[in-house]
Amino acid sequence: MNSSVVVAVGIVATVVAIVGYVGYRRQEGSRLDREAALASRLRDLAGGDPVRLAAVDEFETRIYQRLFGVSTVSPRVTAAAWAFLGAVLSTVGLLAAEPVDGALYDVVFYLLVAFAVIFAIAFLVLLVLAVYAATSLPRISFEDPYADDPQSTSSDPASTGSAETD
Repeated sequence: MNSSVVVAVGIVATVVAIVGYVGYRRQEGSRLDREAALASRLRDLAGGDPVRLAAVDEFETRIYQRLFGVSTVSPRVTAAAWAFLGAVLSTVGLLAAEPVDGALYDVVFYLLVAFAVIFAIAFLVLLVLAVYAATSLPRISFEDPYADDPQSTSSDPASTGSAETD
C-alpha cells in the first residue's frame, strides 16, 4: 500500500476523531442541564419522603461532580485537541508543499513552519494545564460536611459513633 494513502487516512481519522470529541464535549453541557432540571423535578415529586430525597441528593451529587469536570478539565482538553489538530494540519501542509522557486512559496513555507511550531507549543502547554487541572484541583465531596454529624453512621471500627457499649 502506498504510504501517502496511509498518511491521508491517518490525517482524516485524526480530524474526524478530534471533531467528534469536541462535539461530544459540547453535548455534555446540554446533558447536564437536562439532568439538573430532572433533579429539580424529582425533588419536587419526592415531597418529604426521606428515601426519595436521599436518592435525589445522590443523583445531584453525581451531576455536580460531572459539572466540575466539565467546567475545569474539559475546556483545557478541548483546547489541547484543537491545538493538536492545528499542529497536525500545519505539519501536513508543510510536508505536502513541493519546493518551488519563488517568494510566494517561501512565504507559505515559513508561515506553515511558524504555525506548526506555535500550535505544537500551544498543544503542549494546554496538555500540561489539562493534566494539572485533572490531578491537582480540589474535588467536590459532600461527605466531609457530614463527618461531624452525630446522626451519620461511620464505617470506621475505631470511631466512637453513637452506640454505647458497656
